[in-house]
Amino acid sequence: MAATLKQISDALIAKIALLSEFNAHTVLTFKGDVEEFLDKQTRNLPFCGVTLISGDYPEETRSADNSQSEEDISFQLTVIAEDFRGQKFSTEDAYVLLESLLSGLIGANLSLSGVATLAIDGFAEDEDLADKGIAVYRMTITTYQTRQ
Repeated sequence: MAATLKQISDALIAKIALLSEFNAHTVLTFKGDVEEFLDKQTRNLPFCGVTLISGDYPEETRSADNSQSEEDISFQLTVIAEDFRGQKFSTEDAYVLLESLLSGLIGANLSLSGVATLAIDGFAEDEDLADKGIAVYRMTITTYQTRQ
């Protein structure tokens, strides 16, 4: 039986929360405005928000009778390292944070039957927010599973 999208999301959140920079209060499902989040936030930074981007079913992965298909799943991580205006921020700290995510997630197993190990599809700094003095990075995480 295939894992649900919620199970996969929850397992990804749990995996990130195990990294030393994060915990169960700083890694959550997140889809929203970063600036508004920072204005109202009561959690400590750094913060990692996990958002489901897509679940795709490439035609070439379908069985001849369409009874089985590979489901490609993508999540976006929104990593808020620190507000550049904050006294504690350093660019090097942001790089250490990103390196921790990369090394902790590339090839990681979510311990869900049938779900492939994680891959990083790319990451980049959010330039619009950087212009406003906020250090935010967006990272795409992918995996797949076979659905019947």
